[in-house]
Parts: sequence; structure tokens; C-alpha cells
Amino acid sequence: MQILPGSTIGILGDNTNNAPLIRHAHKMGLNVALFTEKKYENYRTESDYWFMGDDQWTDFIGLSTVIIYNQNWLSFQMMDRLAEIDLPQGTTLLELTSDATLLRGLFEENAINILPYQLASTLDEVALAASALTYPVRVKSIFKTGQNSKSVILMGSWDLGLVAPLIDGGQLLVETWAVDAKQISLPIVIDQKDQYVSYPLLEVTTQQGVKQLASGIRLEEDMEQALYETTSEILKTIQYVGALTINFLVTPENNLYVHDIITGINPGQLVSEVGENSDIALQMLRAITGQALLPIKNNVKNKILSRSIEPEHLPRLYTQWEIRDNWILTVYPNINAKGVVGEVVAIGDSWDKLQTQFDVSGIWFIDEEIND
Repeated sequence: MQILPGSTIGILGDNTNNAPLIRHAHKMGLNVALFTEKKYENYRTESDYWFMGDDQWTDFIGLSTVIIYNQNWLSFQMMDRLAEIDLPQGTTLLELTSDATLLRGLFEENAINILPYQLASTLDEVALAASALTYPVRVKSIFKTGQNSKSVILMGSWDLGLVAPLIDGGQLLVETWAVDAKQISLPIVIDQKDQYVSYPLLEVTTQQGVKQLASGIRLEEDMEQALYETTSEILKTIQYVGALTINFLVTPENNLYVHDIITGINPGQLVSEVGENSDIALQMLRAITGQALLPIKNNVKNKILSRSIEPEHLPRLYTQWEIRDNWILTVYPNINAKGVVGEVVAIGDSWDKLQTQFDVSGIWFIDEEIND
């Protein structure tokens, strides 16, 4: 399928990460129509057309030459609608990533290494599963019910009370939790011919209460080889066009586990914009519109850190305005579902220096730290 200039790209959802897709679409001479299931009075978008609510769905699909999604979850109602139209991305991967048992079943069928898990429905069953797996464990619903499905980490039987809010009659996934494991993410873009490009590895951590990404990290040679071989095996089993991210866990004992898969350009988009590579949103649109993917230079000369910004951080960020010549700020037009309003990306030649810049800036200090 080739989508030529003058066509209209329809994008689903109010994901704040749609902004770079919209900008690149306009550069390609494409129009953009946005569809959101809910009506927002203060929502801002750069799209050419904006459709809201059930009564405008028919108009949206009638105007759009092609429809895409840039999210790792869509409502059941939206999934039913998509089953009736032809999507270049398909919905198979979205269905798999929305159901933890389906995704793990796929991994097991293809001998992909994942953390041990059991299913449970009641608090007693969770307790039995946790004892069998040995603590610590993570407990979550098997179905995603939004962009941020809740989960809890149980360090011991004394934490079982944390599970109560998750029990609603449905099944829960109880899985071993590797406390000291590194979370490593690999952003990928796949085209219509099943060719793909991968981006530099990301390490995902939580620093001072917010998410931080480090781009350009390297693992031990045999571990990296195993990671990329596992990636190739996974990509053989899925039908998908566009951007996705495969999340891995690497334990101190050098065990490699596949954690999950996220559809869309998140989380690596912002760091890809400042690296030496063509950014992920552009590559996703090239894949959707039938263009060849641009080659990726996996050289990691620059070290890149990215950290989330919440609304209360902005006044403190402005104190760094004139003194940080290696920081790039992105502010979203709307606060996203995680309460994040933007990101700071720092570029340099030393992880330690970048980490120190973030830590001593005072931007992410919590109130208790400020009072102390």
C-alpha cells in the first residue's frame, strides 16, 4: 500500500506522542485527521481535522485514506470497530499485548524466555501462587484496561493486602519479580515487507520518582547477541507494521527475559530525535505509507538521558534555563495519562556527568527533600 501526498492519515486516540507523527505527516504533504473517543474542551492538537465521539466515527473513516494507532491499548469498543476496516498495522499484536495470557502463550509456544507465572482470581489463590513462585512477585490484571493498567509488587505475604483493589472477579497474573534486573528496551520499526530497523538500546529506570531513559547503553557481547536473536524470533511470530518496543529484563546473573511488547513510538521517540538516527515517528510513517525505511546508525558516540517532567517540576526547570547548553526540553500540548507534561533530554559524553546534572538540578526533588 502506498499513501501519496494529498492523502489523509487518520490517527486514533489522544496519545501525546501523536504530535511528532502529525508534524512528519505534514512535511510529507499529508493531511491528518484525529479521532478521540471522548470529548475534550481544552485539548489541543495540530491535526487538520478532529473527530470526537461515536456519532463522528463514520465521518472519520470516510475522510481517512488510511487509519493508524499509536497506543499500546484501545478500548474493546474501538477494537470491535477496527475489526471491520483494513488497517496496515492489523490488530493482532494489539490484541496480544492487551491480554497477558495470550502474549505469554505466544512466547511459550516459540520457546521465548519469560519469567515464571501463574494465574489467580482470589486473594487466597494469589497467596498460593506467590508462595509457589517465591516472593517477590508482581500481580496485575491479565487484561489492560487503559494506558496504565495497575500492578503491585509483593515483597512478602505481609503485602497481600495491596492486591485487594485489583480483585474484581477476573483473572490476575502473578509472576516472579526480578528485583535487581535491568529493564532494557529495544525500539523497532517494521515495514510492509517485514523488513525492520532497530534503534540503540534503552535502559529504563526510576529516578527521584520519575521515569528516566538512558540511550546508547551496551550490554556484554553475548548478552546483546542473545537479545537480538530473541528479537528476531519474536518478529517472526507477529504480524505488524509500524513502531513497537520490546522490553527485556537482564538479571545480575545474566539471565535474559522478555518482559512485554509496547506498540507505538513510545518510549524512545524523544531520544531518537536528538541522536544520530532518523527518528522513530518518521520511520513509522514511512512504513505506513509504503516508503523504504531509512538505515539506522547504531553507533553510540553520544550518551543520552531523558527524564519525565510533571507540572510541578516546570517552575524548577526554568531555573536551569540559561545554564544547560546540553539540555533539550519537550513540553506536550496536553498532560498525558501518566500525569507527565514533557521530557528533558540531556546529551553528553559521560553517563556520570549527565546523571549528576539531573540529580543536583533540584528539579525532581520531592517536597520532603526540599524541606530538609
